[in-house]
Amino acid sequence: MHRQLHDEGTKRKADEDIVEMRPRRQRSPCDLVTMFTWAAVFIWAGLALLPNKVNFITASTNLGPWSLVFVGAGVIVLLGILICLLWPEYARPVGRRFILALILLGIGLQGVVGWRVIWPALLVAIGISILLRGVLSLR
Repeated sequence: MHRQLHDEGTKRKADEDIVEMRPRRQRSPCDLVTMFTWAAVFIWAGLALLPNKVNFITASTNLGPWSLVFVGAGVIVLLGILICLLWPEYARPVGRRFILALILLGIGLQGVVGWRVIWPALLVAIGISILLRGVLSLR
């Protein structure tokens, strides 16, 4: 019994030593931009989905609340991309986030513009994004 407790105590101490030896993961500045971007998306969604009596955002637009959530999320993701492109310390590839932003905007604007315009525009924008990534990576 005593030996079993001693073995468990030794094992627990060894586990604690291993945990202390692991280096802490340093966050890159762009991780912070991503964190703030998604926090802003969720805050925006909560504000846009408030009831109309309390919400000045949906009362002042022709978009429905969910369309407004998607348009706002797309704009916020685009702003995060802009920060990553303008400041060198936040630089990182943004192609996937750009495509996500376009899809969010397309979903949000489908009631205003219609899918007949949105899908071709999305395909053209994605194609341009792929071309730009290829050309810029050659430099």
